[in-house]
Amino acid sequence: MNAPCNIAGSSNGPTNRIPQVGFGVKFDLGSVKLNPQIAAQDLLTTFISQSGFDSYRSTMPGLGVRLPVEFNTGLGKPASFYADFQWQNLKLTKQTAGIDSSNQNSYEFGGGLELPIYFVSFKTDAHYSKGFTKYDSLSGNVMPPSYYLNGTSIEKVSATAWDAMLKVDFNSLAQVPITIAGGYSQVVFGNLTTLSNTTTTAYARKASTIFVNMGYNLTKSATLGLEYDRNKTYYVGSNNDPNNGRVSNQVFFVGTYKF
Repeated sequence: MNAPCNIAGSSNGPTNRIPQVGFGVKFDLGSVKLNPQIAAQDLLTTFISQSGFDSYRSTMPGLGVRLPVEFNTGLGKPASFYADFQWQNLKLTKQTAGIDSSNQNSYEFGGGLELPIYFVSFKTDAHYSKGFTKYDSLSGNVMPPSYYLNGTSIEKVSATAWDAMLKVDFNSLAQVPITIAGGYSQVVFGNLTTLSNTTTTAYARKASTIFVNMGYNLTKSATLGLEYDRNKTYYVGSNNDPNNGRVSNQVFFVGTYKF
C-alpha cells in the first residue's frame, strides 16, 4: 500500500497478474447486478514469502472467491461493492529445526465500495491477511516475510490495510476534461516479534501514503496525468526507532494513448 494508489490520474491502482482458472456468472436483477466469481490460482509465488526455511511449496492451487455487486442509487452512475476471500495451503521445511513439510494456511479477506454522486466519487477498500504479506505493494527489501522462524517455532505475519480516495470529475460538472483526486492508504504489519530485533534488515511495521493527482484528457484517446505522493514508513530493527517514521516524496508524470 505504500505506493501510488492512482498513478498520475489513473482510476486504478497497481494490479498483480495472477495465473488462474476461473468461473463466474452474471445475474441482472434490474437495479442490482451480481457477478460472483471463483478461481483456482497461483497465490504462492504471487503473495507469499518466507525467511529462514529450507523450502516452501504448495500441494494444491490456491482458492479465490469474489462477489462484485453493482446497484443504482439515483445519484448518477451506479455504485459498486465487492467482497473477496483468498486462501493458499503450503508446506514449510527447516531440517535443523525439526520442521518437515509443516502444513500452513495463508489467507486474505476484504471488501471495497465505490460510490459516485454526480460529479464526485468516493472509493475505499479494506482487507486483513495472514501469511500474505506480498499482497501489499511494498518494496521487497522492507517487506516483512509472510513466514519466519522464531527458534523452532513458525511465525506468521499479519497485515491490516485500508485506503480511501475522493475524486472530482470536472467534465461531468462543467464540460472541462479534468479530474482531480486525493486520498490516503495505510498498511500495518503484526506479529513481527524477533524481526523487531534484527540488525541486518529494517522491515516495515507501518507504511502510509497521502496522494493527490490530476488527469487531463487531451482527446478521447490521449490523457496526461500528474501525481504527488508523500510516503511515510515506520521500521523495526535494533537500529531503528519504531515510532519515528521516515518520509519520502515522489512525483509522477504519465501520458497514455488508447488505440
